[in-house]
Amino acid sequence: DGLLLHSKCILYKSMGEEISIWGWPLQTEGLLVSGLHRRSITILSGQLVE
Repeated sequence: DGLLLHSKCILYKSMGEEISIWGWPLQTEGLLVSGLHRRSITILSGQLVE
């Protein structure tokens, strides 16, 4: 069984705004190091925060 992790990717960030994307699930097989090239991310939402 792989690990299920939540992933947040910040696309852009400044003092006044941040654009980030949350992905779920991020599944790896075995150890994180060996699973980095075989992971899948499902994008749930994008967010702009001022």
